Amino acid sequence: MQLTPNFRLRKPDGTDPVDVKDLNDNMDVLDTEVAKKMDKTGDASNAVAKFSQAGSRTNLLSGEKISLSLGKIMKWFADLKDVAFSGSYSDLSGKPSIPSGTAASCGVANNDTTTASGFVADARSVKIHGDEIDKVNQNLGNINGLLPSGITNLADLLKYWISNGYLSDPNLRALVPFLTGNDSRIIHNSSNTNYPMWQVYDNNMVTAGIGATYIGFDFSASVCVRRIEWQGFNSAYTGFGRYTHVQGSVDGTSWVNVYEFDGGNSYGARVNNSFSNDQSYRYWRVQNGTGAIVGLAYLQFYGV
Repeated sequence: MQLTPNFRLRKPDGTDPVDVKDLNDNMDVLDTEVAKKMDKTGDASNAVAKFSQAGSRTNLLSGEKISLSLGKIMKWFADLKDVAFSGSYSDLSGKPSIPSGTAASCGVANNDTTTASGFVADARSVKIHGDEIDKVNQNLGNINGLLPSGITNLADLLKYWISNGYLSDPNLRALVPFLTGNDSRIIHNSSNTNYPMWQVYDNNMVTAGIGATYIGFDFSASVCVRRIEWQGFNSAYTGFGRYTHVQGSVDGTSWVNVYEFDGGNSYGARVNNSFSNDQSYRYWRVQNGTGAIVGLAYLQFYGV
């Protein structure tokens, strides 16, 4: 009697009598062991596989042993770092340094009231203000046909309005102080006793200075004048006439024409004359273009 090496099935020799029990026992062993075997499409949920970690990371291959495949997978998991399982930035090795002050190190503000440093605008806030700007542009409509020649943008349009007196230049300040009496700094060539020329600088529209053909001021230091504001006194003395000049001088003797305008004989209302100028002088005056005496209730030089 011989036994098979795997399942120990009985194999009678040629001279051995055949025992039916031996045959039945063999069948029982085969039935039990076959039941343990997996089909290609069977349930392997309870199968146990023995394997060892592979020595290096390599790809899986079709047709290789399961133990070999599992060994490769084990190697991949073993080489993964902590961050692969935690997802935490603090577990990341070789992190790049983030310079302070850059957007990446700033907080995010979803409002238009934050004034503290260290914040960037949330895209939603930017979108809201972008929509508001688009709405303003839509409401303005196409103003290209209304712009003066050579003006193509709002900045140039504002400069044009300021230069032509439609708007006041916010950078300019009044240069002549309000006076309460005669002052040696006043420049004029004649004066009326009842209407002394200092009264054009007293900020009182009831009083006036009458009698001179020019009126100005010694500023003691060089100033750059870019606007004058004036008001005629009455219907008889209406202010400056045609071809009037704003003039500057470094010595009070030789005068340079800086700006020419037509006064239009205006009284009862303020008149603004703005002009482009980058020259600075100590002495400034307004020379009436008609050569006639001028009567003013008010005069002011504006500049820097």
